[in-house]
Amino acid sequence: MTKVKKGYKVVVKKGTKAIIKVFADVDGSRKLMGQSEFRVKRMPDPVAKIANKKGGSIGRNVLVAQGGIKADMENFDFDAKFTVTGYNVSTTIKGYVQERKVKGFRFNDQVRGLVKQASAKGKIYFENITAKGPDGTTRNLATIIFRLK
Repeated sequence: MTKVKKGYKVVVKKGTKAIIKVFADVDGSRKLMGQSEFRVKRMPDPVAKIANKKGGSIGRNVLVAQGGIKADMENFDFDAKFTVTGYNVSTTIKGYVQERKVKGFRFNDQVRGLVKQASAKGKIYFENITAKGPDGTTRNLATIIFRLK
């Protein structure tokens, strides 16, 4: 347990339950004020999104204008953030599959170039997406497939 700006951060490494005990100094001695048991669950995997979409149809210019891939914690009540650490992007250009491996979440010039050169109504695949969580774990996220409009 560590103190953070808005309270405390508790990291449970093993088990399915944690007991939180609160102590106070009363008249020079340490006294247990109460305790509570909490269920501990693993954070769910985030969902990979580009332009707030998990795939489907997208305009070429809209896709090129995006900054990168976001790891979104859908329907999660806590402020936990995952960061995309890498992915592969591929498409077919003039009958040949072209693939690039990218470190980080951002779209670089190679990614934008592939999208710009992709066939009309072609598919762009974002695969092997990995994201790192606040607990230090790396998660594999689902593939995103876009068909260009």
